[in-house]
Amino acid sequence: MIVYVTATDTFGSRMLGKISKLVYVCRDSTECDRVWDMATRRHDLKYLSVRTTKPHYNSHKYDTSFRDSHGNKIKYL
Repeated sequence: MIVYVTATDTFGSRMLGKISKLVYVCRDSTECDRVWDMATRRHDLKYLSVRTTKPHYNSHKYDTSFRDSHGNKIKYL
């Protein structure tokens, strides 16, 4: 089962005027736990959540970046 860990990156966004959202795509609960631990230690990530449905954010307001559980950027449609 795929699990998503989402976070708001408060350090800044590549797109001026948009909120930067990171979505980590995890293959199982072990990866999810590892990503969650990493994200809670980062002071620039806020509003963390875990979900089992793919998150959708309005592209006019959010700059969304999908990452694998190691933090590598992935194209996710």
